[in-house]
Amino acid sequence: SDAARAVGNDLFRQGDFRGAADVYLRALDDPALDRSSVALLYCNLAACSTRLSRWQEAVAHADAALNLEPCLRKAHFRKASAV
Repeated sequence: SDAARAVGNDLFRQGDFRGAADVYLRALDDPALDRSSVALLYCNLAACSTRLSRWQEAVAHADAALNLEPCLRKAHFRKASAV
């Protein structure tokens, strides 16, 4: 999961937001992920959605992250950026 997140992060930095989102979504299928890792993946998905101007999707992903980790500052920022 950390490896997948790293690949997604590289794609994101290269501007391939759809590719990064696909990697993050596939990484969510890993049953071994803990809550914190899942929250970070949703937060990263929110960032991708924001960059793709998919505002409602970005809010939904940020909310999913916040449901798992209510104090995750990045998720609050992602949600505010999409509203």
